[in-house]
Amino acid sequence: MNPIERFWEFLKSKLRSENCKTLAQLREKLAEALETITPEVIVSLTSYDFILEALFSAAS
Repeated sequence: MNPIERFWEFLKSKLRSENCKTLAQLREKLAEALETITPEVIVSLTSYDFILEALFSAAS
């Protein structure tokens, strides 16, 4: 899966329970969700360490 797809899925999960009646409300909730995302969260969502480990294991 493309790393950005994993990020979008994470972001959608944060907003799924929100019921915004206006675009302004959605923007506010989106901003709140984005403020909670740390560099560590982004790395955990977009890194492919598990793929590299599998490749190295298969090659040895």
